[in-house]
Amino acid sequence: MGLHYVLKLLMMILSGVLLTATTKPLELALGLETMLRPLEKWRIPVGQWALMIVLALRFFPLIIEEWERIRLSQQARGITIKRFRQRLYSPVQQVIPLLLALITRAERLSIAIEARGFRQGFNRTHFRLLAFQKKDGYCILFPIFVSIIVLLL
Repeated sequence: MGLHYVLKLLMMILSGVLLTATTKPLELALGLETMLRPLEKWRIPVGQWALMIVLALRFFPLIIEEWERIRLSQQARGITIKRFRQRLYSPVQQVIPLLLALITRAERLSIAIEARGFRQGFNRTHFRLLAFQKKDGYCILFPIFVSIIVLLL
């Protein structure tokens, strides 16, 4: 039974990785916004949710890049980790500069979003409109088929 749940979790993770690796973040956001549009009847800010997801997807590589930059800069300053206790506290020493850098980036991003006039409740236009195609149907049926196989194992 435990193996069954591990396989389910693994399939969810792999399908999420496959989706984010093969689809552009803006297309993901547009598709998500289109799918969740009926929730706007209950005054749920679907456009802001989609923007938040796109920003989160774009921030992951920046976080990793920033973490590596901080680690390399600390090594260049001669900070070496010799004892076991120092190895435990090393990530803590890197988290504070990382948080400061990320807060600075987030503040710049919020200023840019405000400068572009992004507000809730306004109908946004899109350069490309999404349309359901035959290959989209295949891409939906394949994970369902694999999920059924995993469930029946």
